[in-house]
Amino acid sequence: MPEQTPAPQGGNQITFKELFRTLGPGIMAASAAIGGSHLVSSTQAGALYGFALVLFILFINFIKYPFFRAGPTWTLATGEGLLDGYAKLGKGWVWLAWFLMAYGGFTSTAACAVFAAGILHYMIPALPMWACSILVMASCLGVIMLGRFKLLNQVSKALVALLSFVTVMAVLVLLFSARPDGVTYLAAASTRPEVSPWTMAGLGFIVMLMGWMPCPLDITLIQSAWVKRQKVSQNVTVKGGFFDFNTGFIVTALLAAVFCVLGALVMFGSYEKPIMQGGGFTTQLIDLYAQSIGKWSIPFMSVMAFACIWGSAVTVMDGYARVCGIAQCYLKGKPEADYRPGMTFWLLFEFVAGLALIFFFKNEMIALLKFAMICAFCTTPILAAINFRLMTGNYLPKEWRYGQVMKVWGIAGLIFLFGFLGVFLWWFF
Repeated sequence: MPEQTPAPQGGNQITFKELFRTLGPGIMAASAAIGGSHLVSSTQAGALYGFALVLFILFINFIKYPFFRAGPTWTLATGEGLLDGYAKLGKGWVWLAWFLMAYGGFTSTAACAVFAAGILHYMIPALPMWACSILVMASCLGVIMLGRFKLLNQVSKALVALLSFVTVMAVLVLLFSARPDGVTYLAAASTRPEVSPWTMAGLGFIVMLMGWMPCPLDITLIQSAWVKRQKVSQNVTVKGGFFDFNTGFIVTALLAAVFCVLGALVMFGSYEKPIMQGGGFTTQLIDLYAQSIGKWSIPFMSVMAFACIWGSAVTVMDGYARVCGIAQCYLKGKPEADYRPGMTFWLLFEFVAGLALIFFFKNEMIALLKFAMICAFCTTPILAAINFRLMTGNYLPKEWRYGQVMKVWGIAGLIFLFGFLGVFLWWFF
């Protein structure tokens, strides 16, 4: 067993510069989250229901926090990947993780890729949508095969920071601006008759929203693998590791709420319904920024949005294939073996299966995103329960296990997630 990292002591000192250098896996997870759950579902939540779901979005992030925290906690405590913890629970859990990661890999990659392809088609209409999808998937595969992990890390930081800044500024401008008819955006959105999402008809959308909020929970396995990979190339302190995780998690939660407000100010206030078919929502998304910043920003925001979604697709493709390769080694009884050959196989699998899924859905971006998000929602309670068991059982040194507050927090989260899953299954069947 790898040497355990001691628990943080109160007297440890670390400079902000050192903390900033540690940023990586948490920000990469934020980059993966922003792709579908923020730009699409959070924005549509605001467009359909105004400000009604802002607090619910923050609540969903809050209730899932103990389960997402399991990834970096396990790796910082043991030096192992979270998959090692699953192996300690029994080989069957490794099989389950491998299946979920193999399935989630091509569905999530396809969902992010088709969104990026939609924006690329918006920028270059002469390029057919099917060609855009192939180009996006091929470029993602190429970047990963070249082994640009460090470059991906740096680009993720820059993209998340830039999009965060631009989106927050766009919302602030809209809050104090008036529409062409003289009514302020805030007044228009606030005075429109309330539309309640808490109906059986709205349950499907709520489930979709929860599935990727802030991102699929299997990202914990990926983030843990990234932390382990990061420790190979640099010294990662306990404070630095948790600073990275918390920064990424808080940024994703707040940005989700900001995107919801953006959709409410522009689309809900003007009675503009989000286009749920084809690539029409891509145009609406870019127009949100154009109405706030100005039409001059359309080319810039198109490139910006494409870069962010493309970065999400790369991050997702890399992470799922990496964990699948590691899981394959465990299932062969060789956990210390080189996982890279298996990772290469799963990268190619995600490429082929992802494209097949895209073409099956006929490049329908929203339909494919809905499919991926609902699948993620259905697996979330199971993964949450496994992660919580690892954080509260005897698998970690006592000083690393969750305390009373985190236990109560986690139990409440499990009751909520399993309860909501039961309601959804009853409604669906």
